Amino acid sequence: METGEWPEAVLKKETPIQVHYAQEIACALANSLRDLDISLREAARRTGVDRATISRTLEGETIADLATLALLEQGLHARLWPLFSPR
Repeated sequence: METGEWPEAVLKKETPIQVHYAQEIACALANSLRDLDISLREAARRTGVDRATISRTLEGETIADLATLALLEQGLHARLWPLFSPR
């Protein structure tokens, strides 16, 4: 990271693209939880994704796989996968 704290931090240009995607997913997930006004526990109940996995995704400790993203998007009725934007 260049400056700031995850997930709002400014990443260095040379940061691997998957980290940029993980950051955008974490931001979208945090925004969805805030908009829905639900806890991690409630998000886990709605999505079938373990609360710890949701937490680790938000904290940038893991990059969610496609199956996890699909469950999160369906359960939260939210788009989490970032739109493509070239660096």
